[in-house]
Amino acid sequence: MAEASCGHLAFVEQALARLDAGQAEYGDSWAWIGVRRHVAELAEEAADLGAWSALADQALDHEHALGTDERERVRQVLRRVASLGAASHRLLTEAAAELERP
Repeated sequence: MAEASCGHLAFVEQALARLDAGQAEYGDSWAWIGVRRHVAELAEEAADLGAWSALADQALDHEHALGTDERERVRQVLRRVASLGAASHRLLTEAAAELERP
């Protein structure tokens, strides 16, 4: 995970906190649900990036404390996040197909 973080410590900290929370709630289910289920869950999360980004983009229109330039910078970030979610979803769909091949 540290390698994937590109040096973004906040990512590592939040990811570890989420893993700890998941451990408390689900125990070691990650070990027996299998890679296909993990890939399917990841694809759902990637789709969530797109969906939540669209909702945040809409909410941004109601954020009157931001100036036009700030709002546009945030909007560009949200659109980039949605694009990364779509790219991740495509890759995960391809991985799922690989896992189903004999």
